[in-house]
This record gives sequence, structure tokens and C-alpha cells, in this order.
Amino acid sequence: MKLTKAKLKQIIKEEMDSLSHEDELGATEPQFDTGMRSPEQKLIDALATRARLDQMNAQQVEELAGGDPAVMQLIQNMMADKMLDNPRM
Repeated sequence: MKLTKAKLKQIIKEEMDSLSHEDELGATEPQFDTGMRSPEQKLIDALATRARLDQMNAQQVEELAGGDPAVMQLIQNMMADKMLDNPRM
């Protein structure tokens, strides 16, 4: 089967359209900060991520990490960070 450039673009567009916000953690922390986000935005992103993590059970967290030890370590660090605790909980 020959894959044309137009068909490849169409497939990519369909895949991008099929992604929902539920597929994402809610916020991402880049491995290398580009300096484009303010400290306030970084905190807001971390709080939003922690709120999503707090709603997950252990199995969902493991699935989110996808077996990647670096991702699991990032999740564990976020869960242990008292600054990100919800004061209402």
C-alpha cells in the first residue's frame, strides 16, 4: 500500500482531532523549561496536575506512567509535595 503525503496528513489530522483533554494529564511540565512560562503559570499548571492526580486511583496512576520510571518518579514527587496539597481535603 502506497501512502501519499495527502493521506498521511489526513491520518495525522484525524489522530490529533481524536485526542481529548481527558487523554492529557491536564498540564505538562517540560523536561527543559523554555522560560516562556511565568512562575505563576508553573504553579497553576502544577496545581491543576495535582488535582487530576488526586482523582485517580493507584491503577490509573500506573497506567498514566505507562511503565516509565521517570514519569512515575515525577508523579510521586508531585503527590509528596505539600505545597500542592488541597487545603480542603
